[in-house]
Amino acid sequence: MKSVNKIQVAVIAGAFVLVVLLLLLNTKLPQKNEQAAVTTTASVTDVNKFVENIIASLDKTQKQEFVKLEKKLSSSANKQKAFEEIIHFFDSARQPIVAAYYMEQTASAIPTDSNWTYAGARYYSAIQFSKSENHAMLYQKAIQCFEKTIEINPNNTD
Repeated sequence: MKSVNKIQVAVIAGAFVLVVLLLLLNTKLPQKNEQAAVTTTASVTDVNKFVENIIASLDKTQKQEFVKLEKKLSSSANKQKAFEEIIHFFDSARQPIVAAYYMEQTASAIPTDSNWTYAGARYYSAIQFSKSENHAMLYQKAIQCFEKTIEINPNNTD
């Protein structure tokens, strides 16, 4: 009977020590994670730099295709179609953030509420395909695009 009591006391004491350790670890880990997240987010806040890095990382044939599309954009009378081709190019290259960026450029060049809404939706949907450190940047860009939609058409509840 005495050995059962000693085992029970040892198990309870061990459980208590584990709970205290878990509580101590739980209060320290989020502080480290928050600091890392702030540092990483601060390093990738400018979507322009992000896009430049992606474009620089394209392979040779993709770069040639992109340069051709950019030339077409600068000389084209139909800017909407030229932007759509660039957006399709980056969708095909599986770069949704860059595609969203070019949709925003489309909305800047052709400022309709539907273009701004679509740009915001593209940034918002790109979040699911991006790293968590880019989420704040993408949310911010989506909000900016949606705000421009409301400036153009205050009755747009979508």
